[in-house]
Amino acid sequence: MLWIAAVVLALVAVELIARVIGKPQLPQNPQFVKAPEWSYPDQIAKDAELLWRYRPAQIIRDRFFAPGNYTINSHGLRGANFTSEKPSGVTRVVCMGGSATFGWGVTEDAAYPHQLELRLNALDPEHRRWEVINAGVTNYSTHQALALARRLLPRLDPDIVLFDFSWGDHQPAGQDTPDGEIVMPPAWRLGLENLLMRSAAIQHIARLFAPPGRPPEDIPSEAHKYWRVDPNTFVANVEKLGRIAAETGARPIWVTSPIAWPPPGASDTSGIFHYHHRYHRAACYAAALGGCEIAELADNFNLYRDLFDDASVDIEHFNATGHNFAGDFLARFILGLPLKTGAPERAHQQQKSGQ
Repeated sequence: MLWIAAVVLALVAVELIARVIGKPQLPQNPQFVKAPEWSYPDQIAKDAELLWRYRPAQIIRDRFFAPGNYTINSHGLRGANFTSEKPSGVTRVVCMGGSATFGWGVTEDAAYPHQLELRLNALDPEHRRWEVINAGVTNYSTHQALALARRLLPRLDPDIVLFDFSWGDHQPAGQDTPDGEIVMPPAWRLGLENLLMRSAAIQHIARLFAPPGRPPEDIPSEAHKYWRVDPNTFVANVEKLGRIAAETGARPIWVTSPIAWPPPGASDTSGIFHYHHRYHRAACYAAALGGCEIAELADNFNLYRDLFDDASVDIEHFNATGHNFAGDFLARFILGLPLKTGAPERAHQQQKSGQ
């Protein structure tokens, strides 16, 4: 018995020392080229179906891949807590998407799902009570969205579901393995790994034995043969998402994903604009097949500038002004109201001409 106590004390001492030293930054997992979620085990857990999910009931303040404070509720989603059972007299909207929906780089109140809730409650001619749930998860593809929709939507009983995906889908597949072909360990092993990886000592060991690799920005897209979700599978997934939402009795709406235009004089050497617009067109076709209405947020974004901070740095995450615009646009689309015009100022055509 004494040796068991000694071993336990030794392990506790090692863990305390590791915590004093500080948890290391884990390297990018080669399974994903541009999705670093598995490198943040304190905030994110691996999941057999979803690949990753946010650990519930936490506030993320630092050591994270997007600056800012992020409140994760008891459902593992961003935002204030809510009841699974829809409150009486409430019209519930669920926003599903990737990092733009999650609100990458902006406050919870600034993210478009919250802005949408404010606008719906302010603009609704019928004065209904609206609740909007932010179910966006960073770097999610439609493969992950299908699993989340099957898990989440039946118990939330939404009246409307908004879908906004494509960025995660046309990321290059790490190790040339698309999302649908990734083989995850059994649930018991994932549970054990998720538990052990909370340990500072285990994280130091994992860092020590991690294989060397290059940062994702140093890996050219053309070095990979496959996307995380290929265009044909993307079309099938989008159609399925619409049908899953409709089966719950919800009104499905596909939201097209905006992309920042290159700065004046810049060219698309990476091919990302070609990929994105290809998926944009595919999404509109597939969404219609799945019974979705199509909210052309992308085309309306293109009429204005100042909705992205710096297109030369980040072409996919719009700023607080962009989220405000998206919230207003989507509220008016849902309510059938005329779109607001005249703001933000300065049309996109000025940006294209370099004025």
